Amino acid sequence: MNFQRETPETNSDTQKEAKMFLFLPPTFDQKPLEILYGTEGFLRRKIVKIIHPFLSTEVADDFQDTSWLAEESLQELATINVEEISDRELQSSRILIGLTFVGISALLVSFLLLYLSTTHSELSLQQQISSHWYQYIFSVCLGVTGMLLLGREAMRFQ
Repeated sequence: MNFQRETPETNSDTQKEAKMFLFLPPTFDQKPLEILYGTEGFLRRKIVKIIHPFLSTEVADDFQDTSWLAEESLQELATINVEEISDRELQSSRILIGLTFVGISALLVSFLLLYLSTTHSELSLQQQISSHWYQYIFSVCLGVTGMLLLGREAMRFQ
């Protein structure tokens, strides 16, 4: 039995690019989003190149289009200077995140109670919650987190 790992034939350009990537000295003048763009792009292009031959032509084309869309989006994202974004500009995003947490929590609790009332109707409400208290506590904690985010934003700019 041969337990040696077989390595596929790869392009020498890919090997050179990988060696260059592994031994690049860190540069501290790059912005974090530029580092994300470079790292994600390097990994994504390599994975697309490996997976592309195994997919059907229609799926491979969609996969390639998605890769190009990610390339363009991350390139646009890399041009944003994070230090120039003020707290005022981020306030609406933080409020939306808090509202999302509260909404998802309420939805999870209602689905949990609906599930318990339909599948375990013979149990009392206390017994239903005690049998699924992990899920109940998770939902309540998510809602409390959302309320804390909303409260913090309400007090922030007074």
